[in-house]
Amino acid sequence: MRAVFAKVLICFALLFVTAGNASGHVVVANDGDLPRVVATQEKLSRIRFSAETVGQMGPAPADMLNAHRHHILEVNGRFGEHRLVVREGQDILRTYDIDPLQGVESLVWAPNKGHTLNAAANLVQDLRSAQHFGVGREEIIDILSRHGQSAARR
Repeated sequence: MRAVFAKVLICFALLFVTAGNASGHVVVANDGDLPRVVATQEKLSRIRFSAETVGQMGPAPADMLNAHRHHILEVNGRFGEHRLVVREGQDILRTYDIDPLQGVESLVWAPNKGHTLNAAANLVQDLRSAQHFGVGREEIIDILSRHGQSAARR
């Protein structure tokens, strides 16, 4: 019963937050070029990495099968709760001046095996806890690195 109530509450909150905004985005602050997004269910289009990002990442590991530039915190997540978790994590990263889509800090070479809600939820919980305790940007990057290493071993 609790799970059903929580999902209904999330859906209601999402409708309330995104009402009046055709894109579904609610921008609450602008940190330079990285606007903070509170909630969205709009699916972002495929990411094309900048030449700078490609250069910073270097070539794929020779011993990794089906290697690709992997977002440690995925770009979209599935519609609903999964996407809300992903957007929350992206918002946290932006508060630390980390671009969740193009930032080399948020990418890793990994096999192309997709993402799970569990992996996203664990990462966002770690980011949430770190933010709560007031850690710095380097600690956030360490959290991303640990989760990225886990993705690379899948």
